[in-house]
Amino acid sequence: MRQKKIAFLVSLTLAFGLVASGCSPRIDIRGNLIDQADLNGIENSKLSKNDIVRRFGTPTNIATFNTERWYYVGSKTASLAFFRPKLLEQQVVAFSFDKNGFVSQFNVYKLEDGKIIDPVRRITPTEGKELSFLEELFGNFGRFNSQTQ
Repeated sequence: MRQKKIAFLVSLTLAFGLVASGCSPRIDIRGNLIDQADLNGIENSKLSKNDIVRRFGTPTNIATFNTERWYYVGSKTASLAFFRPKLLEQQVVAFSFDKNGFVSQFNVYKLEDGKIIDPVRRITPTEGKELSFLEELFGNFGRFNSQTQ
């Protein structure tokens, strides 16, 4: 009898441990999150485009109208089960290069620097009749002609 209780408690503990470990959030890192320590040495040194690529990889984006402007974008999210992921960290590092291809300046934009944009929610009206669910469901009954030849 005592062994059954111990086996029950062990299995109950293992089951609880599995359930609890399944509830831990999954961390996703997307893009290129650059450490502040890596950026500290850039200010006083003359780094070329090749040096930047060797240090941080290829840029996430190069400006369309100014190819001397490179962007490294990264984000970190935590998602738990089926809930919407929560944004933990976001970073955009923008490098500007001079005409010789050396870093002239760089800016770091964090999550706090972002601005919330409220998109326009207007609806474009369309011509025609609004059909109810039942009208759409039964609307085609009797419309088809059987053509026997």
